[in-house]
Amino acid sequence: MKKKIYWWARLSPLMKLALLVGILWLLIVAGSVVSFYLLPQEWQGLIVVVSTALTASVTLLAALISSREKLLGPRISRAKEGELLIVVAKFRGPESPDPQMYIARRLEADLLMHPALADRVRVSRFPEVIEEESLEAEIDRARTLGETYGATLVIWGEHDGHSAAPHYLVARERERVATFVELQPRAATADLNEFVMYVSEELPETMTYLSIFTIGQMYYFAQKYSQALSLFSTALDHLPSGEAYQESAVALRFYRGPTYSHFDKHDLAIADLDRVIELAPNFLAQAYNNRAATHILKGEYDLALADCDRAMELEPDLVEAHVNRGAAYDHKGEYDQAIADFDKAIKLRPDDADTYDNRGIAYYHKGEYDLAIADYDKAIELKPDYARAYVNRGVAYDQQGKHDQAIADYDKAIELEPDLAEAYVNRGTAYEYNIQGQRYGKGAQLDRAIADYDRAIELRPDYTGAYNNRGIAYGHKGDYHLAIADFGKAIELKPDDAMAYKNRGAAYQHKGEYDLAIADYDKAIELRPDYVEAYNNRGNVYGHKCEYDQAIADCDRAIELKPDYPSAYYNRGLAHKMKDENDKAIRDFERFLELSEDEDWRKKAEEQLRELRGQ
Repeated sequence: MKKKIYWWARLSPLMKLALLVGILWLLIVAGSVVSFYLLPQEWQGLIVVVSTALTASVTLLAALISSREKLLGPRISRAKEGELLIVVAKFRGPESPDPQMYIARRLEADLLMHPALADRVRVSRFPEVIEEESLEAEIDRARTLGETYGATLVIWGEHDGHSAAPHYLVARERERVATFVELQPRAATADLNEFVMYVSEELPETMTYLSIFTIGQMYYFAQKYSQALSLFSTALDHLPSGEAYQESAVALRFYRGPTYSHFDKHDLAIADLDRVIELAPNFLAQAYNNRAATHILKGEYDLALADCDRAMELEPDLVEAHVNRGAAYDHKGEYDQAIADFDKAIKLRPDDADTYDNRGIAYYHKGEYDLAIADYDKAIELKPDYARAYVNRGVAYDQQGKHDQAIADYDKAIELEPDLAEAYVNRGTAYEYNIQGQRYGKGAQLDRAIADYDRAIELRPDYTGAYNNRGIAYGHKGDYHLAIADFGKAIELKPDDAMAYKNRGAAYQHKGEYDLAIADYDKAIELRPDYVEAYNNRGNVYGHKCEYDQAIADCDRAIELKPDYPSAYYNRGLAHKMKDENDKAIRDFERFLELSEDEDWRKKAEEQLRELRGQ
């Protein structure tokens, strides 16, 4: 394949105009020569006058073009929506050579090597030197310049004709980079609103590092984390050693750390952030916050809480720290504390859709579905294209039995984000709920559910929840061998998935393979000692094997863990009945009727009671 040439894109508008003027001048000369020989002699004098006038006009225009930048300097237009603008100011020092042109063109050349960024990034030259009484004042002026033009990066500095010392200010509007966790509050990664990097070695090596870091930033903000991670690491390799570059190295690690987390390399992320905390007093609050987010992803919630507390000691109004502490509390099941932190975050930043979504998840976990739905409504109001808020609201509707509304929300989420695997899984689950309500044809709805699980697995081949749910759907269809295969795949992907073992045990139980079923229930209980359903199901299998004492022991344990669990009373009642312990059996079936609303199973319990009472 031929390599594309981007030389035209690299030219400034004035250079493009100058080139067009030169082409026009050549056309005038060529036309004049041809006309001189082809037209009658009486016209030739007029042709000479006209061509001379046109040549003079073109020459004057070219002169104006060549002097325009010297007189007025290059014009900078404000960054458009979605555009990333880099502003390079003139450098303090000798008039010639000025590193400004070299830096701007070097950045343009490096950025244009990545066509995906070529249409998104623009490099402009600012015609003045940023020179103030102190570096702090220069940073203030660079910040103002960035705000004026909506620039992401501002570069300025000084030079002596041989080497240059650029200063590099990253100044951008707050844009959250979220890490999504299924049906859990999301950890919030704090960005630096701005930071300054100093480089003072020979310019070519410096610009190699600076260009690589710049491109990495563009990928990071575009959430293309694989490219960003590679470029941040390469930039660190090119960064000269020495104390002068320490803050630059820290800033790189500040961004590389959270990038590692997107690939589940949490230990590497924490190592980078540990280094930031050790060396960068200017970034401490944000660094503690980002390390807390990584601890949340690792399931280390107490460590996350400690880091959030430290971040808020340093910066009490750091919204992301309140969000992360709320997420950690939610994961620990301390929902009131979680909601209090989300309340504080909303007070500090009332237009943040993510925080409303996170608080809605905490309300959902508390079982307060109306409040959860109200928060999801607000998140969608603030961000109408928020696909995940639609998914979460759909889950809350499902819990309320409003499956049609849930399916409508999942449909909307898929419309907004067609590759959102969670939306397909949850919609498939909603179809199965509708089956249980006998509102649709059972076979057709199961096929719809399985099609959604297929799509989720296609999008995310390692999605254990999709395999689990598809296995359940196959079980409802009576395809137990397919169900067992799906549960086995879920276990292969996640060997500590207690639910997958419990579900596979149920499939073996339906096939009458009781020993295999018990082995899976044993493993589920080993992984989750408080797994009520696994105890109940194992008790049921022991009943089928006529091992009634073991059956009663398992049902006792299930009831101890969850006293209002109706199925355990039913199964224990059957075991007591088979042991001719009729009084105990009657009490269990009566208790089942008090707890259960399932009409089919209530009829079975009533039939058992009639038989026990000899009616």
